[in-house]
Amino acid sequence: MPKPGNLHIRDYGTGAAAPPESLGYPVGMRVNHTRERLDRGETVFGCGLQAYRSAEVPRAFAAAGFDYVFIDMEHGAFDLETVQDMVAASVTSGITPIVRVGELLYSLVARLLDAGAQGIILPRVEDPAILAEALSWMRFPPAGKRGYGVSGGMIDFEPRTFAEIIEHLNRNTLAVAQIETAAAVERADELLSVPGLDVVMVGPADLSISLGVPGQFGHGIPQRLRGARTGVDRVRNVLAAVQRAKADVDQYRLRAFPLKLGGQVFGLHQRHLTGRGPNQRGA
Repeated sequence: MPKPGNLHIRDYGTGAAAPPESLGYPVGMRVNHTRERLDRGETVFGCGLQAYRSAEVPRAFAAAGFDYVFIDMEHGAFDLETVQDMVAASVTSGITPIVRVGELLYSLVARLLDAGAQGIILPRVEDPAILAEALSWMRFPPAGKRGYGVSGGMIDFEPRTFAEIIEHLNRNTLAVAQIETAAAVERADELLSVPGLDVVMVGPADLSISLGVPGQFGHGIPQRLRGARTGVDRVRNVLAAVQRAKADVDQYRLRAFPLKLGGQVFGLHQRHLTGRGPNQRGA
């Protein structure tokens, strides 16, 4: 019988469970399936979690077919212990836990990664140098500055060398930055060109406010971002935005749009997802 920590390893081509060795990973090492799918140019779907403090919610998201859960510690009132429980429930259910920190501090990023988060969202980035420093906290040397505080639970208590663990976690951590201000838009090409950045996420609410058009998500914002094509190429053509409606997603498309966020969970309770849910892979 497979260990519980390995039940999430699946072949996305068939949807069937796959031995971790067949995917090139040692037994017990947790794979970031969202990152894998993005590397293959596939579309991934996720949902935000801001209000409900229960580890059962990520399990429900996984059962619904979402690829990742966006746990919000910037606007949500979660403490670290609650998030650790959500992260543990996520990885054992087959859904990628990505956490947004409240501000750019090493102590916040490092503790969440040590709690098992497979991705970190950095809010309100504006300065390329500050972004580069924050990204360095997510990976171990020589790729970054992350300190080693890996617990046995993160590798399902398998006997692994430091070198194996460091290489694996560096490869399976997803680094996300948010463009949410007019200043960030003006420096978008510089921000998107910072090494180590995997995904750029547009924060349309704060960005629209910063641009003086609160709530008007299409008011010149996509056009302003299209000037950052060089940086977009370097971030593997990945751009994320909050999907309040399909039109919101389409207007933010630069070249490819493989990462979609289906809004906050309480919003999903208020509208139908037909044609927009995680099973609509071609949308």
